[in-house]
Amino acid sequence: DGGSPTFTYAWSDAGSGASLGSADTLDLATTTLAGGDLLRCTATATDAEGGTGTGTAEVTLDNRAPSVTASLSPSTSVSSSDTLTCSAATSDPDGDTVSTTFAWTVSGTATAASSAGSGSSTLSGAFSYGDTVVCTATADDGNGGTATDSASVSITNSPPDIASVSLTPSAPQTDDTLTVSASVSDPEGDPYSVTYDWYVDGTLVVSGSGTTLDGSVWFEKGEVVYVEVEADDGGGT
Repeated sequence: DGGSPTFTYAWSDAGSGASLGSADTLDLATTTLAGGDLLRCTATATDAEGGTGTGTAEVTLDNRAPSVTASLSPSTSVSSSDTLTCSAATSDPDGDTVSTTFAWTVSGTATAASSAGSGSSTLSGAFSYGDTVVCTATADDGNGGTATDSASVSITNSPPDIASVSLTPSAPQTDDTLTVSASVSDPEGDPYSVTYDWYVDGTLVVSGSGTTLDGSVWFEKGEVVYVEVEADDGGGT
């Protein structure tokens, strides 16, 4: 009949029938709708004489991808023999159940991927000094939505290990020569140097690479002799 009708709107969840709003726009972030839900908008036109007409439009919401944040433990001072644990914190805006898989690289070389549901995955050394270990966590919501995040650590040097030190003879006399033996190894196989500090009654008398101490020169009856052994691989002692 001419004239300009006025409009009102009604938004609803087509599945449950729940009302979602009456403005001409709807911010979906303010609703609990999820991917796959059917959103309905009904518009009603009213003319000056009170006549009305309605029309409805519907749209199925797309799935939204999950989010994931990866982290490694330990995250600092990681040695070549440590076991690394990769954890993933996940969430999904549609409330979908998220599964997580983990993939590892060591200095750019891929290792076998491992999966532990939505929990954590581990990777054990031996690593090498200077290696960069990267864990990539991938979250999957089962509806085509995925997300990835990575965390990395650098492998620090592990100092040499001194498993044992012994002195012979075990009951020396004044003019005997004491000999030290040390069992030394390095976790990364690095070359190392060994030094020996000889003490007599708490006083340092000889320091260096010598593995023996001559009693006729350095100690007398009743004095206490001990030796400190230090191994150095250039990055730690």
